[in-house]
Formats: sequence, C-alpha cells, structure tokens
Amino acid sequence: MNLFASVSHKYGEDLITEALAFVLRHSENNTSFKESFFNLLQLSDHELSFDIDSQIDLGKYGRPDLLIRDQDNVILLESKFGAAFQTSQLKRYADYLKSLKEKSDPSSETCQQYSLVLIAPKNRLRGLRLEADNMALAHKTNTFNEYCNLNPAINFQSIAWEDVVITLDNSVEIQRELRIYIMDHLPLELTRENIDQLSKKSFPDSLSSLYQKIRNLQTNLRLDSDSFKLDAVRHSYNWYGFKILSFDDTYNLWIGMILEPWSITGIPIYIQVREDWVKRDEFLKVKNILIELGFKEDKQYSYLLPIPFEKLSSMEDTIINICNRLDKAFTSQS
Repeated sequence: MNLFASVSHKYGEDLITEALAFVLRHSENNTSFKESFFNLLQLSDHELSFDIDSQIDLGKYGRPDLLIRDQDNVILLESKFGAAFQTSQLKRYADYLKSLKEKSDPSSETCQQYSLVLIAPKNRLRGLRLEADNMALAHKTNTFNEYCNLNPAINFQSIAWEDVVITLDNSVEIQRELRIYIMDHLPLELTRENIDQLSKKSFPDSLSSLYQKIRNLQTNLRLDSDSFKLDAVRHSYNWYGFKILSFDDTYNLWIGMILEPWSITGIPIYIQVREDWVKRDEFLKVKNILIELGFKEDKQYSYLLPIPFEKLSSMEDTIINICNRLDKAFTSQS
C-alpha cells in the first residue's frame, strides 16, 4: 500500500499537504528537494531552516494548508486539487499577511517578505485565478494581484503541482511515495477524441458494466484463505478496483480499471504489481515471475498485465495462477 494512503485520518489534498509538510520538515540528509521547492516560491536568498505548520488556526482569517516562516519570510500556502475556494478564502489569507506586515517594524531588517502561494494542478490554475479575481472585484480591484498590491503590499503567486513533482528525489523512499500519490491525484487532460467518446450514450452503460464485472470478479475469486485476503473495492477519479493481499505481506496484487494507461493502450483493465508492494529485497524474484506471466514494465505503474474487457469475467483462474506462482516462490525459499 502506498505510504500516504495508509494515513487514515487524512485523504486527498489534505493528505498531500500533510505529506509535503512532513517531507519539508525531514529533509536534513537530503536538502535538494527543499531547496528546489523554496526556489519555486522565488525565495532565492534564504536559509533552509524554516518553521512549517500545517492547518494552523488563524481565527477569523481561516485555516491555511501551510504556514512557513523564517526570520525573513512569512508564507501562507493553499493547496487545491478538486475543491473550490471557500468564501473569500484567498482574500482572508491575504488580509492576514497584510495585518502582519502592517504591525511589523519598517526599520527592522527581519521579515521583509510576505507571500501568499496557491499550488494546484496546471489545468486548474487558470480557473482558480479567475475565482480569486472575482473575490477582488468586490473590493474595487480588477484582479487578485491588484488587491495584494494594495498597501501594505504582499506577494501573490501560483505554482503547479506538476512543477513540484519533478523536484522530488526518486531515490528517497518517502519522496518517491509522495510523487506517486500526487501523480495518482493529478487530473488527466482530455483530448477532443476522449471528450467525444465520453459524450456517447453507450459510455455510461459500458462503464457501469465494467464496474460490475470488477465487483463480480472479486466476489467469485476463490483463493486459499490461509494465504490471501481480498481487500474491498475502492476507487478514485482515475482508478477502480481491489487488492489481493498476501497474509505474510510478501506481495500485493491490484486488479481493476486504470484510466491513464487505458487512454494510451485502449485497454481499461489491468493486474498491477508495484515494486513497493513487494517485500524488501524480494522484488527481483517477483519481477522474473511477472515477466514470465506476461506482465509489462511501466515507468509509473511498475508492472501491468492488460486484461481485455471481454475476458474480465473469466479471469479468476488467471489471477489464482498468478497468486499461486508467487506464493510458491516464497514458500519454497522458506
């Protein structure tokens, strides 16, 4: 299971914000991501010893996702994926920073920069900036940037989650897990062809049938209960399926619909095995078996076995065979 998906009290953009805060706080031995992230915030002249608070209560101003501070900067960061702004949300955060700047000593050399940062997927930034501009219209300014520039002026900028993802260090396990989780939540760009296909009357019926077949497959699987456990069918906006968990936690399989490879290969259903779902130091053995069984290596999803839609209902024997092959490999070793 993905590291951050196991944090039960948070989900979606709240979980990603907490994970980002954790990575920024715990980068003592690997500062490259922290440095790249603060460079994205246009803080070129800074130390890396920031205080970072998440979901801090600012009273009437609200509860921003992150409050980042050092002696020269105060930064409020608001993260968005699918949610819209709350009423006057960005304006309230701007007002908080303006109130801090107003109270600061102008002769002091400390805390010279007050910044409000919006971070969202690329294809949402324009719409969110328009929402922010609408907040500003009520205060006789044409844009939210203009409102932020009113005395006392603060900085406002927006950055894309995609630009954050590429700065994460894939060799650091926790950063790799965060990258995977963010990528799983980034919306996909639809082509004209995709939109036309989604508009056809047959699409909802086909998708409903697909989901039902996945549920039926889970119900009909007869696995050795001493070796395997079936997880519940779960879903996000870009996947729908269930996991098979080995009781000794040596490996997990996932079966279901994944939107992104579907858009590339034309096949919606996959059996998936990720490297981080396999017991440490055992992946090479698993990899060889997966390749033997017809799995294809994928940069983002590790190993995928495509399943044609028409064969989904009769995949029980194939899945049981995969589980038995993997189980036998680990059993013979012990």
